[in-house]
Amino acid sequence: NIGLVYAKMGCFKKALGSYRKAVNIDPSYKQAWNNMGFLYFDSGFYIDAEYCYNMAIKIDPMYDKALNNLELLRGVDRKSVKRSKEGLLRRVLTFLRCIWYR
Repeated sequence: NIGLVYAKMGCFKKALGSYRKAVNIDPSYKQAWNNMGFLYFDSGFYIDAEYCYNMAIKIDPMYDKALNNLELLRGVDRKSVKRSKEGLLRRVLTFLRCIWYR
């Protein structure tokens, strides 16, 4: 899925769009659900991440990657998670990189 390429480039919106398209075409595509969940998790959208991980697990209850990611998500203290200045700088640079590669 091209979503992996966009994700590695740090282009959140493009990667997310690619994963959404993939699950619209094939709702049983567990890897796309899991990868979309990881994107959401990495961006601090924990409710969306949980939904995506649960969708992957619903498709395959033994899917280790989604099970592990869901367990990792449950270990996050959501109220105490704050974005650091370094994180903000990383997101700005990622945004600029996405614009550059258009």
